[in-house]
Amino acid sequence: MRDPKPQPVPLTYTVDAAGHPRVQQPPTLFVVPGDRIQFHRQNVPQGAKVAIIFDQPQFFSSETFDEGDGDIIVTGALSGRVTYQCGLKDAQGNKIPHSFSGPTNPGGDIEPDGGGPIG
Repeated sequence: MRDPKPQPVPLTYTVDAAGHPRVQQPPTLFVVPGDRIQFHRQNVPQGAKVAIIFDQPQFFSSETFDEGDGDIIVTGALSGRVTYQCGLKDAQGNKIPHSFSGPTNPGGDIEPDGGGPIG
């Protein structure tokens, strides 16, 4: 198993046909326990902040990430692909409607480094 390392994730947003801000799917991360996931805003609309929700939070140091939080640490060995949702919150911390990824608008994927269970 390799040594843990930083895993930068640029978050870039676009506007869909209905005028809603949407995340462009980030690249898949390949991680081992101890890796530090670092979410970075790119062209996020002014007045909005990045927010992340992990679909399987038991593998991470936090269930969520809000812009300004520290790195997310991979705390457990993944047994397969896990996902997270990306979205935006307004200045008051409220989710911006239609901005979060979901079944028809993918968020991000995280896989065990090596393509299988780690440990």
